[in-house]
Amino acid sequence: MAGIGERTIGNIVNEVTTAIVECLWEDTAKKHVPKLEDEFRSKILDMEEAWQFPCCWSAVDGCHIPIKSPPSGLESCKEYHNFKNFFSVVLMGIVDSKFRFVWASCGYPGNSHDSVIFQSTDLWNQIKNQDYLPKIGKKVVSLLVPPLILGDAAFPLQPWLMKPCTNTNPTLQQRYCNYWLSRARMVMEGNLREGDRFCLEDASAARRIRRRQPLLVSFYITFDLKKGYD
Repeated sequence: MAGIGERTIGNIVNEVTTAIVECLWEDTAKKHVPKLEDEFRSKILDMEEAWQFPCCWSAVDGCHIPIKSPPSGLESCKEYHNFKNFFSVVLMGIVDSKFRFVWASCGYPGNSHDSVIFQSTDLWNQIKNQDYLPKIGKKVVSLLVPPLILGDAAFPLQPWLMKPCTNTNPTLQQRYCNYWLSRARMVMEGNLREGDRFCLEDASAARRIRRRQPLLVSFYITFDLKKGYD
């Protein structure tokens, strides 16, 4: 790329990643999103067989993608300055038992909490309004456990969203539960670590945060394609 201006390179990156999203999203990430009852049952069975965690079909988490300091003044800088003490945008995703992304959201300022981001999405509203998850579950004693998403302690506990027990002095049963929950969540942690390595080098190339979104979403797509070939 010697001799090509930074603005031109930025335009090329934006055009290519936008084309990746528009042309391949349907055949990669969206293809793995369960819609029918049988598809949810298959996801749950895969998670239980691979990670020995029942009733769960996916795991959710977010990661911080470093960016340059925004040029919009002090207030904008505060908005994108995260608790890890650098500027970032948040990349959040949901992954199934086979490390495949089934849902993605990106572009929220680094100062945003994972819980706030997830609750601001259409997916959250659909699940809360009972418009997404099928009416299936596993009966445990007298309780019917619905299809679960696993999250870390940052997420709010919901009937369909499970998080670790956060007691300061957990019981043996709670520690046991936390171990298996954290183990199953490794499908998300592993993908986000690879996302850091993929995006860090490229994130600083674009100057405008809104133009970085196709770049980050295209990562999900290329990663799912890679999983398909492995």
